[in-house]
Amino acid sequence: MVNKYNRIPLLLDCISVSKDGVFNLTQGIPFADGQLECSAKDNICLIDENEKAYPTQGIVLATWSPDLRYVKWLLIDAQLPGYLSDGSSKLSLEYGPDVEPVLPDDPVSIENNENSLKISNNCLELIFRQDNPDFLAGAYVPTKRGWINLFRGLPGPYLYMRDSNGEYYNSRNALSPSIVIEDKGPVRTSVCIKGYHASKDSRRFCPYILRMHMYAGRSDLRIFHTFIFDQDPDHVELKSIGMMFPLDLGDNLRMTFGGEKEPHWAKVWNNSSFIQQSDREYEITLDNHNFGKGAKTKGWASLTGTMGSAAVALRDMWQEYPKGIALSSKGIDIQLWPENIEKTLCLKNPWKEPVIRAKYKEELLAKLKENPTAGVNFKGFLGTANVPPDSAEGNEQSMMEAKAFAEEYLQGRRVTYGDTSHTGSAIGLAKTHEFWVNFCSETLADNKLENWAFTVQKPAIAPAEPSYMCHTGALRILAPQDKKVFPEVEKGLELMFDRLYLEPVKLCRLYGMIDYGDLPNGHLRNDGVVYRLFRKEPNFKISDLIGWFNNEGMDMGYTLWQYFARTGERKYWQIAEANSEHVEDVDTIHFHPIYKNWVGRTHYHNMLHWSAGPSPSHTHVHGWLLHYFFTGNRRALEVAREAVDTDVRNQEPSGIYSNRHGVLRREFTSPIASLWAFYETTWEEKYGDCARRSLKFFLRTQNKSGQFPRDIFTSGKRGNRPRISKDESTGAGGMECYMLYDAYRITRDPAIKQAVVKLADWIIRTKFLTVNPLDGASGITAMSIPAAFVAHAYKLTGKKQYISALKEALTQFPEVACKFSKMKGRVCFRAPVAAHQFVSAALSAITKSSSNCE
Repeated sequence: MVNKYNRIPLLLDCISVSKDGVFNLTQGIPFADGQLECSAKDNICLIDENEKAYPTQGIVLATWSPDLRYVKWLLIDAQLPGYLSDGSSKLSLEYGPDVEPVLPDDPVSIENNENSLKISNNCLELIFRQDNPDFLAGAYVPTKRGWINLFRGLPGPYLYMRDSNGEYYNSRNALSPSIVIEDKGPVRTSVCIKGYHASKDSRRFCPYILRMHMYAGRSDLRIFHTFIFDQDPDHVELKSIGMMFPLDLGDNLRMTFGGEKEPHWAKVWNNSSFIQQSDREYEITLDNHNFGKGAKTKGWASLTGTMGSAAVALRDMWQEYPKGIALSSKGIDIQLWPENIEKTLCLKNPWKEPVIRAKYKEELLAKLKENPTAGVNFKGFLGTANVPPDSAEGNEQSMMEAKAFAEEYLQGRRVTYGDTSHTGSAIGLAKTHEFWVNFCSETLADNKLENWAFTVQKPAIAPAEPSYMCHTGALRILAPQDKKVFPEVEKGLELMFDRLYLEPVKLCRLYGMIDYGDLPNGHLRNDGVVYRLFRKEPNFKISDLIGWFNNEGMDMGYTLWQYFARTGERKYWQIAEANSEHVEDVDTIHFHPIYKNWVGRTHYHNMLHWSAGPSPSHTHVHGWLLHYFFTGNRRALEVAREAVDTDVRNQEPSGIYSNRHGVLRREFTSPIASLWAFYETTWEEKYGDCARRSLKFFLRTQNKSGQFPRDIFTSGKRGNRPRISKDESTGAGGMECYMLYDAYRITRDPAIKQAVVKLADWIIRTKFLTVNPLDGASGITAMSIPAAFVAHAYKLTGKKQYISALKEALTQFPEVACKFSKMKGRVCFRAPVAAHQFVSAALSAITKSSSNCE
């Protein structure tokens, strides 16, 4: 907790920085309600253990209530000396009305005129044109002879695309983009440019979003490049995607590419290119001849001439292959999809016809004759296994028989063991890349660029200590990792994470521009069996067999950020950030020419990221918002808004979220949970109004037992009459636990408290927290996250019966974790999500109970 000096201990993790240099830190910090007033957001600074203060700025990302008085999440930007990166000095955030902010030596300044925008920091000056598709007029750097523009009469940077038909599009052929200052402060200022690519005859093509960040006293820019695919994937493939920086750096150009072991450079040359062809191979050519090769690099390149230097570092270059950087006397070409590789970016859905499914071999053989070209899905194949005929899945024996059947009869056919659909399309897919560009009038030394590029690949993070973060309440029900009190439980959680998430990514090489960040499908009940059956096959890739996770009904991204918040460890941050960025862009629809209410929806998990249709129940903003809160990445907030805007549009005349047909009640409650989460981020009433009406409707459906119906539909002319199924369901709830938590915190409505307590009592009465280790489909791995309801009930009532039930369930967890880590549990790739939410909620209540006793 914060001490009397209003200081929050931070865990600085900065891997490699020059000791005589400086590094930037951008980090989201949560605050408890009433802890920091928004009016004092600038009264902050980072200090080391020697009481030295460093330049720091704060941006409020969320507040605790609609009065906007108290900070809930504050994004801090700071500049720190390189010697702090060795971890020998403790770092804290000091805050409060009496704290004197420290300004940087060369702060970022803004000059906004009618037709131009200038941002500068004494090391770099950018001039933006307000009404011109050539939006960046100049990049000025200081020299002994005064400031010079490294573009010097050339057009400024432009974005480009080429399709497989040879049509070329760029941002200079389009109408003028919009230019908006998104964040501003003395340490960091960002500009957002939104426009389109267009052909020479002005045909509009694929929107783009460019976010450019300038930092105090630095000559480098952090850039986020987003494109949205708004074309028909059956007719349009992409041959190249990139951004060109035309430069005039003078004569005697020296070119350098960062290699695997050492830089590759040359002084006599005409053109050169650096292509990361896969996650294991790159090649450098100089004047069309091989100049170097290797496996993985830090992804940087530089040009140095008599008038100045420029460098670029492309983040996650090998993880998001193919990537390229081309250098010439004309400048630097950042190739997000290089044109000179053999393949195009094809976004078709090859599953054009419904797949064949059958339970038995003879049945499947007969269907193969009737459907000579259709693919085969072994989901539901029972073979000769001794399982009930009405079983949704087989078992290990049936999967072994399926593998043998495929080898004998299905050569040349598409085969899957997971979810398949032919209804989805990649229309509306997006992709964001991050890269840094450095402009300088002096020579940029190779050794310093190596260090600089390394910090681009692994940027500094400094989260608050987990015990502090979890106790603020900003992360709902969460307890910090405690290996001393709960060693076996914590060991089990980490084991599941390492074996079920990290191992498949590394073993199966789940990398690539479109794939990186996603994880194996967690919906198949035999996914672990399939993994074990095929893992020794050459070029084994589990996603080719069972497909991709995209997201589930309980929010993968939210759980991954919880893992990080409880530990503060980089390995969790890295996968949480990559997964969030992937799901936000690739797995979510950002444009549709016909179905506007598909925008903001995530595709249901499937063989391809986009091969299934949009799913309200699998679209969650909770993880995206944590991504925004921890990193300040405005793309995450932008996509979350797309989702909830669609939820608001999809209202009944009565103002209730409409669900006329979607089975399983999470089709109704997941959008409502998102509305509550976004409402308490923005306090915009259009989200709160729909959320309140819809929750009131939901509470009316609760049964006397305390449970809710499996299906909840809206009906009647105004949509305010519930139509419900007769059966109760234990696993249909999705994010209901967080919906009720948020709604009660905001409203203090006693009806919500009563509903939570009734449901928690039902969970205890039916022993739903108890797990059958041979099944694993209920309790700890259930989608309804029962422990969160029970923990919330304890918080609301203080009754010890809830603690006793949680403790009993936790005693079973180590055995369950061991089983799942060996990939022997059903839906094993989904298990870490539910298990972490289960365990973290249980530990939160138990820890609070112990604290109260003391």
